[in-house]
Amino acid sequence: MAVVDKSGSMQGQKIELVKGTVEFLAEQLGANDALGLVTYSDSAKGDLPMLLMTPAAKSIAKAVNNRIRADGCTALHDGLMMAVKEHSADVKSSSGEGTRRVRSIFLCTDGLPNIGPSDAISIVSALRAQLAPLAAAEEPVSIHTFGFGQDHDPKLLQAIAEAGSGIYYHIQNDRQIPEAFGDALGGLLSVVASNVRISITAETAGGGVMISNVHSGGKIETTADPSKQRVVKFADLFADENREMLLELQLPATQQDDRQTQQLVKVDVSYTDPVSGVTVNRRHVLDVTRSAVVPAGQKRNDLVATTAARFQVAEAVKAAGAESDAGRYEGAELLLEDAKQKVKEQEPESEWVFVEQLDDMVKAVKAARDARHNVQYQAAVSTRLHSYGHAMQSQRATAAHFSVAAPPPQAAYGGLMMQQQQQQMAAPGAPWGSAANAVVFGAAAAAPAAPPPVSMPFMSSSNAMRTKMSATASDYVAKRAKQ
Repeated sequence: MAVVDKSGSMQGQKIELVKGTVEFLAEQLGANDALGLVTYSDSAKGDLPMLLMTPAAKSIAKAVNNRIRADGCTALHDGLMMAVKEHSADVKSSSGEGTRRVRSIFLCTDGLPNIGPSDAISIVSALRAQLAPLAAAEEPVSIHTFGFGQDHDPKLLQAIAEAGSGIYYHIQNDRQIPEAFGDALGGLLSVVASNVRISITAETAGGGVMISNVHSGGKIETTADPSKQRVVKFADLFADENREMLLELQLPATQQDDRQTQQLVKVDVSYTDPVSGVTVNRRHVLDVTRSAVVPAGQKRNDLVATTAARFQVAEAVKAAGAESDAGRYEGAELLLEDAKQKVKEQEPESEWVFVEQLDDMVKAVKAARDARHNVQYQAAVSTRLHSYGHAMQSQRATAAHFSVAAPPPQAAYGGLMMQQQQQQMAAPGAPWGSAANAVVFGAAAAAPAAPPPVSMPFMSSSNAMRTKMSATASDYVAKRAKQ
């Protein structure tokens, strides 16, 4: 379901680019794929029910899409709820088919909700209530949110994306609209597992193992005894995607000098194969060889160290974003500096990447503190902090190149940039934005200069389908605009 903001502020190039992108979605979907369209301004309207994209349906979708006009206010809550209800109705109508669809909502806006519920708590609470029955029926709906410019609420769109196990795309430049939508569509078209459920059960047979915490970026399900069992759910996984979880355990002290193997936890994984609709179940037992004395020269596993650092940085950046929102830039700076020290304690091989980014974030926060006359720049810094924290937490970065507009030239404020670069297009001498996977923060006194590519081993790369759809969408919409 595409959920399109058609309020007055979307007039002009913005709404035309969105319409071109919706048309692209219809063109790319096959006869076994369904597309629906909801628009919202003063109220929500179901412009197109979910239809299988046969040639005839594509013609209908294009005609409906072309009639969209921007005017009015922003009833975001109503538009989002209508889209979820459309999915619920489709589940009921297709229940006898014996197959499950990969379900998603693309929600876009350039402003703040001003009709109906407008705060994040109310909207997300209502959303969770609507999504829960679909998840229980093993028909989960992922929600990807697209915020245009600096006037939308990044925390709201991030919260909606987190509730829907999706990606929040911050789109600084209108021309990035089709690129971001194409990236999200490429993800949907490359889903290899949906309704993923991971159950972690502590070994109780004489082990005394207790689960202290699980860091995942997914949804944590309530269990009877969290110290013995934790359950994490993901709506879907893309091809070539990695999702690392960090498990904190309390283990009884060992009294043996010789090395002994101890079972720690059982990990049960279940997911739905989106092609066959079959539920797949797997079990793995995690164990560790321990002794009372740590062997000399034993090194910490680098993946563990990197994952621990990633979650520490994500939490710090999100907290720094909240401090920045409140104008407490000194507090934001302290949080980022503290995160830098914690990363150094983890000693991951990629330590320099984390430290370099945190250093540049500190520079940007200081610049925002000094730019008290430039509210727009301060808001841009906060938005990027929230977006980056969300990407780090979920281990999913976006494919679009986003930047914060440079502050006035009379002051040397920091420019922030974030980019998920596309691995498949890497080539020596290629322009910035076409090399290996990267998320980059950089500082600049004027318009941001192109920094060198930085490898981010802890973030999932854009796979071939995401890369293809991102580039193809941009080309399609550009050609449509010339017609």
